[in-house]
Amino acid sequence: MWLTKIAMTRPVSVMLSVVMMFVFGLSSLTGFRMSYMPSLALPMFIISTVYAGATADVIEDEITEPIADIGKNMSGFLQSITTSEENVSFVRLDFDYSTDMNQCYIDLKAEIDRLDLPADAEEPIILEMSADSPIMEISVRSSTGENEISFVEDILEPKISTVLGVGDVTIFGGTSQYVEILLNEPAMNQYGVSSFMVANAVQNANYTLPLGEIAQGNQSFQVLASSVPTGLYDLMHVPITLPNGSTILLQDIASVSFVPTDAETISRVNGIENIGLSIEATQDANVPHVTGQIQNILNELRIAYPNVQMEVVSNTTDGIYESLQSVGSTLVMGIGMCMFILYMFLGDLKASLIVGSSIPTSLLITIIGMGMSNFDLNLITTGALVISIGLMVDNAIVILESIFKSKTEDKSFYDAAIDGVKVVGGSVVASTITTVVVYVPLTMLSGLSGELFTSLGFTIIFALVASFVVAVTIIPLVYFKLQPIEKNTAPLNKLMNFLEEAYEKIIRKILKRKFLVVLISIASLVGAGYIVSMISIEMMPSVDQGIMDIKVDFRAGTDINFTNQAISDIEQQIANDLRIEDYSITIEGNTVNLTAYIAEGYATTPITEEYDLIFHSVPNMDFSITTRDISGGSSDMPKASISVYGVDYDMVKSEANRLQDAMYKIAGVSKVTSTLKTGGTQAKLDIDPIKAAFYGLQVSDISQIVYSMNNGIDVGTLEVQGKEYDITINYPEGAYDDFNKLLSLAIETPKGKITLGDVATIVFEDTEQSIQRVDGAYNIDLKAFTQEQYLPYVEAEVQKLRDNMPENGIVEVTEQLVKDPLDGEMATIGSAVLTAVFLVFVVMSMQFESIRFAVMVMTSVAFSAIGAFGLLAASGQDLTMVALVGLLMLAGIVVNNGILFVDTANTLKQEMDLEEALVKSGSMRMRPILMTTATTILSMIPLALGIGEGSQMLQGMGIIIIGGLLTSTVLVLLLMPTFYLIISKK
Repeated sequence: MWLTKIAMTRPVSVMLSVVMMFVFGLSSLTGFRMSYMPSLALPMFIISTVYAGATADVIEDEITEPIADIGKNMSGFLQSITTSEENVSFVRLDFDYSTDMNQCYIDLKAEIDRLDLPADAEEPIILEMSADSPIMEISVRSSTGENEISFVEDILEPKISTVLGVGDVTIFGGTSQYVEILLNEPAMNQYGVSSFMVANAVQNANYTLPLGEIAQGNQSFQVLASSVPTGLYDLMHVPITLPNGSTILLQDIASVSFVPTDAETISRVNGIENIGLSIEATQDANVPHVTGQIQNILNELRIAYPNVQMEVVSNTTDGIYESLQSVGSTLVMGIGMCMFILYMFLGDLKASLIVGSSIPTSLLITIIGMGMSNFDLNLITTGALVISIGLMVDNAIVILESIFKSKTEDKSFYDAAIDGVKVVGGSVVASTITTVVVYVPLTMLSGLSGELFTSLGFTIIFALVASFVVAVTIIPLVYFKLQPIEKNTAPLNKLMNFLEEAYEKIIRKILKRKFLVVLISIASLVGAGYIVSMISIEMMPSVDQGIMDIKVDFRAGTDINFTNQAISDIEQQIANDLRIEDYSITIEGNTVNLTAYIAEGYATTPITEEYDLIFHSVPNMDFSITTRDISGGSSDMPKASISVYGVDYDMVKSEANRLQDAMYKIAGVSKVTSTLKTGGTQAKLDIDPIKAAFYGLQVSDISQIVYSMNNGIDVGTLEVQGKEYDITINYPEGAYDDFNKLLSLAIETPKGKITLGDVATIVFEDTEQSIQRVDGAYNIDLKAFTQEQYLPYVEAEVQKLRDNMPENGIVEVTEQLVKDPLDGEMATIGSAVLTAVFLVFVVMSMQFESIRFAVMVMTSVAFSAIGAFGLLAASGQDLTMVALVGLLMLAGIVVNNGILFVDTANTLKQEMDLEEALVKSGSMRMRPILMTTATTILSMIPLALGIGEGSQMLQGMGIIIIGGLLTSTVLVLLLMPTFYLIISKK
């Protein structure tokens, strides 16, 4: 081979090239972005719109439907999922993965801006969805009782937000201050002053207007008209002109003071009140670099503000480093095992070092390719490096073993190196190309599969190309320089001699039993199919991140202080659990989010299941307890689902309630959740427009009076020592805290003073708490939770409920109405596997110039299936997308053994009888086949055992490869000679 000759004649150039690989490879390694998983940007937008005071029905009609209708006309649109709740609308628009989401955002924003939404509704916010979790959570507390929120809002959050790579910072807990003008109603009645007169006076006293330029001599000055209060004293002395023309001061009818705002959120860590910050990263952020800069900011602020305690509650970087270190140690273990196997087979340390030298060189070349492709260093790409170890030494082993066989007493080491490469060069090229084409479909995947596995495919292709170049250049050159001698005293030499002799005897008998061989092959396929039918299928493997998330929902409208008190017993139970190291809790309105960090040595899933059973029966609380996954998602207890949908909302509700009751009666069901939340009661102020007109008022005038009384009147800001405070006019607390007091509210009219009850009445109405639609159809999702052992029975019973649903054309049921973003991804990977098998077949047909030989070698893929799925089932693992990728890789690995066997048999049959050639071909290639198989299997063992943080993500892949290689190697050596004999007879 010409590459080999160039390398042998130019050793200095080769050596310097290797040095360059080390320099550039290590340089690339330090520049990688690091993360748990590839960033998974989901092709969907969530449009959130706040309309304060509106019911779910009003939200549905005036905001949700108009926004949802926009998506139907957009390119790539798949489905809309809407939720209308009191005060807020959520519209989720899903798009195809091929959609240009940047252009889609521009188009969506333009269409929303054209909508005629209610004037009081806030501007819709468009959020792009991602599967990524917060990269860091920080707790802030003051040791001196100072108000931490000012420090967080004015100093800490702005500094963190300036860090390149920080996407969003959310603050939980704490209360700020505002200036409250508390009205004195008796005094106001005495002077005849209304709240609107007070508001007008304060706004006029806080006034600035540019007046233009005034010339003074030879100079021009900008002139401002300004009246700005600078403190509470100035506010208290704001003048108010009375209807009779006299003037009083604000302090005559109100008190002015700084007061804390009502708590909108509450945050605690391990039971201690704090201010919590949740930090998310941008899509292209280098997470360890970002969190490192945030840590530097915290260290600087700790020195400048010693009274403020800033603690990092969680830091994704810690887990990233642990995961990558774990994979790195797996990589080192794999290399060590490969070296050990080589020594056991060859018995010469020099020979082991020759082959072993191909690993770091090939790795560094691969890393350079990854760096040039801007790949991240994550579990997928580092896992690809682990997988590549066994592949990297395959070519080197075949080349070195051939060189050893070419070396004779009358042949020099130089000639042996050249001849050894020449003998197997064609096989090495063919096997490399065959393996490379297996991974080509991975590089062409789209959608979520593409985001996950494209980098894996390219990484392994880089490794294969690198290993081929190293095998035909560096291996023969190093052999020539070190001049190792094959020793008959190798630890496995006697065993190999025994196996080769036994093999020849066995294979001669097998060649005479063609029918039995075919029968065994068919049985293998049938057995593999049966095993697959028994394996559970899951989209993505669950990886324990050691975090349990508990979400508790109370009835809509529940006061946050009541929620805080009601959750105390549950929080105490978590705090007393020794298996939980730390926990944090945030409360927003009627929703509680509790995150528990599990102590080292405990599995999260059993703890999650235990708490789910404990809390599911707690009254007046809706619990959702999940285990956080390393990929950013979460997993909860096993469940069976029903989606009820239709165009008549009342009928959908009725049917959902009936099915929910039926699901509760199924044995083994621990709880049934429903997206149909309990409806609330709404008090409606029914204002009589005729009576209002009689007193010279309009309905809007009365509504504004009641609104200002209930919510206060914002009248600007007050700047004190560089900080601005909102100014709000309030009535005394409790002045109108029930309906009787409200109806007695005094209102000044042109015809004198009246009460609200003179023109309005209170009407109570039932209202929906939440309305959900999918593509326009009303939808209610029911989930029956159970334990793993009861799941098959529960699923069967739930299926009966679906099957027995009467068809009326108005209400229908299905397992899942909402399309999952992962739907179709298993089919995509399966298609990639079939494409890879076809490409391998094409390449081998072209290599052998024979379709029959290619079909024969492809039987090795069938042989591997029985071991791959058998070991997966025996290990209790599910069949996931990652495991299917392992099957794809297996297709490329196992055919190499078949290619070696067929290539050798084609050469030997020119010199001897066909049956003798088949026997000799198997015995001659047994050693390199066993060596390459053993190195690949041993390099996969740490991965298959799931050793280390996060390695469970790739565990199924390692199991598939090991199981497939074991059975394929044995069956190729034993059965393929017979297949060769069968197809040789035209």
